[in-house]
Amino acid sequence: MGATIDEIIDSLKRGQGKRVSDLVKMALEEGTNPQTILEEGFLSGMEQVAEKFRKEEVGVPEILSVTRALDRGVSTLRHYSVGRAKKEIGTVIIGTVKGDLHDIGKNLVKIMMESKNIRVIDLGVDVSPRRFLEEAVGSHAQIVCLSGIMPHSEEDMRAVVEEFEMKVPFAQAKEIVKNNGDTVIRKLCNNDPENITAKTVFEAAVLQDEIAMRLIDQAAKYIGIALATAINMLDPDTIYLCGGMMKNGDDFLNRIKKYTRERQMHLAGRHVAIRPGSKDELNVAKGATLMIQDSGWEFEALSFLY
Repeated sequence: MGATIDEIIDSLKRGQGKRVSDLVKMALEEGTNPQTILEEGFLSGMEQVAEKFRKEEVGVPEILSVTRALDRGVSTLRHYSVGRAKKEIGTVIIGTVKGDLHDIGKNLVKIMMESKNIRVIDLGVDVSPRRFLEEAVGSHAQIVCLSGIMPHSEEDMRAVVEEFEMKVPFAQAKEIVKNNGDTVIRKLCNNDPENITAKTVFEAAVLQDEIAMRLIDQAAKYIGIALATAINMLDPDTIYLCGGMMKNGDDFLNRIKKYTRERQMHLAGRHVAIRPGSKDELNVAKGATLMIQDSGWEFEALSFLY
């Protein structure tokens, strides 16, 4: 790393916001790539601070000071490198859930995403489920990231998911069926919309029920948008889709593939396979997650909420 990058790290760790801002300008004038400043400067410095926090060598006041310095540095970098920025490949909403004021992990994830040309809308801390929903819908975000480390954070994250559930097509089906008369899908649920499940919708679609076919196409579209965003960000070779919906024939999978292909960036010679996952492949994915957790690494879970 260069001398200026080393100074950025040192000033960041000391919480010297103005100094960090000045050093960012200096590094850009020296011709340093903005992504290098993000990854080797800000990210490296924050990792060192996080390690000290884990060892209880620094406390919350120091963390807050560092976070403010980081925000100032990132703002300066964004302001002076606008002309060099590449096209953004997607939009992500990120925030710390209601009742939690911690944001160091959130800020690290935000920096990593921005370094990959992803537009990140940071809602800050103590964010209500309703605000996550409103911002996601208003910005047409493809991904919502929830951060939190408090004992109750898991419950608060679940509340956000529940807030989004009425945007899911199969949940909307209950309201749609209530407002429609004699339909195939209504007969399959014994005239009680509360009995509707994904299986009910697929069965009705096989019988050419227009409402069911519309719902399935809408669900495939949402999943396709999410998969295209993941492909654009992560460049995988294969994507495995698991769960009950994958047991309902090739039509749904083909619709997902169609919407995914329409929205993904087409790189020369690249073809990402999308296929239903077997039980063994799902177990491998779970095992990999456990290995990451056991290694002591900290990571954020990205949830496709549609």
